[in-house]
Amino acid sequence: MTIHAILVAGDTPDEVKQAGLRLTVHVAIDNYRLQQVLDYIGDERGGSTAGRVFLMQNGIAGRVYRTGKPYAAKRFSEDYEDYVSELVEKWHYVEQDARKLNPATRAWMAAPLALPGSKIQGILYLDSKDRDYFSAACRQVVVGAAYGVARFATQRYSNV
Repeated sequence: MTIHAILVAGDTPDEVKQAGLRLTVHVAIDNYRLQQVLDYIGDERGGSTAGRVFLMQNGIAGRVYRTGKPYAAKRFSEDYEDYVSELVEKWHYVEQDARKLNPATRAWMAAPLALPGSKIQGILYLDSKDRDYFSAACRQVVVGAAYGVARFATQRYSNV
């Protein structure tokens, strides 16, 4: 909630609604799958989503988990069928799974929750209805926030 609040700080309620920013966290549940562990914070586009499972080969969260590097992207086309094709061809979704994703999403970003040189603890995933939401400045805030979360989690839970 804090990261969401920082990203929308200063925006009017209408601007926040129009941008439709939401975020969540994914963690690895084995060597092949990521699980969404939180319902989305922010824009509500589909109710409860915690517990969904994605193959690590799919989507931006999978890419970030595999590479350990943050990444942002946006849709190339407003046409729904082009969007589904993009999800299948570029992001490696099966068409049936691609059609389950929310078509209002225009841009997405993910950042690893990890300290440099350490194991990835999770993936901070964000998306927006605004194609141009993830500016360079916004991406910098997200990466810094992901690092801060990883640092806190490492310090807080390393003695458990």
